[in-house]
Amino acid sequence: MRGILMVSTSDVMPGTASSTVSNGDPAVLAAFQKGACGSCHVIAGIPNAAGVIAPDLTNISVAADE
Repeated sequence: MRGILMVSTSDVMPGTASSTVSNGDPAVLAAFQKGACGSCHVIAGIPNAAGVIAPDLTNISVAADE
């Protein structure tokens, strides 16, 4: 039997990612929330983004700049 485990939480991860990930841009925050990225990914500074089954996206903007 196969199944899918979805993990979510209402906890907000503390940190400075709102400046790292979105640079304070409400459109970036809205995109992460609309895509429900936080259901699987941790993204500090994004409300409810505390998933545990996918890579941490907290520093994704740093990686994209490299």
